[in-house]
Amino acid sequence: MNCIILVLVAAILSEGAKLPSTFKKCNRKQPDVKECVLEAAQDALPQLAKPFRSINTPSLDPLEIAEATIKGGAGTV
Repeated sequence: MNCIILVLVAAILSEGAKLPSTFKKCNRKQPDVKECVLEAAQDALPQLAKPFRSINTPSLDPLEIAEATIKGGAGTV
């Protein structure tokens, strides 16, 4: 999930990104860029319930995890 959010933020700030038209875009040079990116990410996350092939994101509802590895440690896993 963190990876998808990172890709989403990078896409929001990228001038050449092919984001769906429903995604808010921010300009790195605008004075309130941090607030804009936060609002854009919050607006975009619910839209990610379906896949967007144009930015190569899978569906998050349901989120399918093909494989997970949990390594043993000293405490409860």
